[in-house]
Amino acid sequence: MTEDVTVDTEAGVAYIRLAHGIVSRTTVLSDTVNADLDQTGAVLGVELLSLGGDFPYTKLVDLGVDRNFLESAVETIEVMSDRETVTAIKEGVSLDGGPVDTNRLNRE
Repeated sequence: MTEDVTVDTEAGVAYIRLAHGIVSRTTVLSDTVNADLDQTGAVLGVELLSLGGDFPYTKLVDLGVDRNFLESAVETIEVMSDRETVTAIKEGVSLDGGPVDTNRLNRE
């Protein structure tokens, strides 16, 4: 897998490219995370629509994405963006101070 992470700190969004290919469809994993899939269902990329949202590790792993790779990508986003934002994701607190559904993080 290729780790290619793009972060737009002004917009508060990020994209994790897992592989190159043609996106056939996008599936919604949570209110703030979408996965771009190719025609075989392989995940090509992950869109984070809010850096303060939850991150559905389990759903992505169920789609065949390596958990260690995802954790590495989140660490890259942390370096590229506001550390407090990513820390909030990890600690289950959204940017507006409300709780994030930590069951969806499921970082076993």
